[in-house]
Amino acid sequence: MKYEKSKGKDIFKYKSGWVGTQKGMKGFLEKTSNQLQEGEYEYCPSTPLRTSLKNWISIYDFQQIYNWKTKGIPPVIRWNKKKLDGIILYKILLACSSQSLYIGVGSGLDALKKMKKELIASRTFQLLTADGPPNRNWVKGNDFRKVMEEKGF
Repeated sequence: MKYEKSKGKDIFKYKSGWVGTQKGMKGFLEKTSNQLQEGEYEYCPSTPLRTSLKNWISIYDFQQIYNWKTKGIPPVIRWNKKKLDGIILYKILLACSSQSLYIGVGSGLDALKKMKKELIASRTFQLLTADGPPNRNWVKGNDFRKVMEEKGF
């Protein structure tokens, strides 16, 4: 099934639905401001009739990330254990330092401090918006960011 295509800024005319992005949320977060503005995206007013939503993000999340990457407005997104690599996480944590974010790291902060910079950069971590950590394997976003900065990010 084909869906309507629109430029990034034109997605703002929609109030609900889903936006098809190449490589889903991760791919969308990796794009530069120019790539976001020039790209064309599929729009679906309801849940897309595809086998997987991995290449689709909600209108709300699309608009939040688009405004962050093109206008510098920090995104306010409820991250629900989204898997992202260390470099993308670092950028999110810089922009959203006042939000209550946690990163899943097996064995917690001590294990993160022992990791090499290259491993943190390439590894995938889960990002969660929560009032507190679900267990000891979750590191506060600002602590995660500080460790990355100490390692030279």
